[in-house]
Amino acid sequence: MASTEEKGVATLERALTILATFEASPTLPLAEISRRTGLYKSTLLRLLATLGKFGYVGQQADGNYHIGVAALYLGGLYQRWVKP
Repeated sequence: MASTEEKGVATLERALTILATFEASPTLPLAEISRRTGLYKSTLLRLLATLGKFGYVGQQADGNYHIGVAALYLGGLYQRWVKP
């Protein structure tokens, strides 16, 4: 039997994979996120809606997605933690 660390949580892994796709591009259309993650668009829409609800992604008027303000908040928390 695999430990909890080895199993992980599939939905969380998918959400983090989505966020990681923005590393190379500040905005991405749904089709490109699907291509980069290997996830179906229907799955992505549900995950993006939840990520959006919590501020981790946003959607522009042209339909493209971008990292949301919650990522900046987490970055700020990290910076405060690592300061001597």
